[in-house]
Amino acid sequence: MPFAAREALAYAAEGALLPLAALRPRRPTGHGPTVVMVHGYGSGRGAFTPLERSLREHGYQRFARHGFITRWKRFDDLVDGLDRFIREQVPGGPLVLLGHSIGGLLARAWLQRGGEGARRTRGLCTLSSPHEGLWIAPLLPAVPVMKDLAVESPTLARLKAGDRHLSEIPALSIVSSRDHFVRPAEGAAFAHAELSIVDHVGHVGVLFDADTQDQVASFLRRVAPPEGQTLRSRP
Repeated sequence: MPFAAREALAYAAEGALLPLAALRPRRPTGHGPTVVMVHGYGSGRGAFTPLERSLREHGYQRFARHGFITRWKRFDDLVDGLDRFIREQVPGGPLVLLGHSIGGLLARAWLQRGGEGARRTRGLCTLSSPHEGLWIAPLLPAVPVMKDLAVESPTLARLKAGDRHLSEIPALSIVSSRDHFVRPAEGAAFAHAELSIVDHVGHVGVLFDADTQDQVASFLRRVAPPEGQTLRSRP
């Protein structure tokens, strides 16, 4: 199937899963680290359904999907919302943060605030996240958060200056060489992060791709293995 068709199907699948975002978040249950999932702009908690299913096959039991509305919000407001969510929904235990697109930047910014949250975190994995800024941001001046994510914006400069706070937290950034938002692909990484570039799926396709899901699971097992679980291989 052509790349464009696969990416179009990924967007359609994401859209079909968006109604799940209306469900009330549930406190994580089970054993082991909690995987905190943070979606991207205009998306919702439902987009992580296939990836969560894959991680459960690898033995993970505890998940917390953060849902939020990006419209009319500034970047720091969204980080505040993530902080409240974690304090209220995941008050204790080790964490692994997993963010898609802007969600990866929010997770990174939250960790760079330091404190108890950062001390609990065993790893950060971002998917298709524009850590060096969005080239399309100047085309959307009416969207407040886009001002904060423009290349060389004060917000991104502040994040870059605070990278030292992440030096002790393992990080993996996965991005497609054909991502239509993150250009160049190297802009999906930041200091101290391992960069993995794929080419067979795009910006949204990474959420639904089995190989990418396995790569995420491999990273999680390395930094925060599930407790008391027998891992199952993908058939």
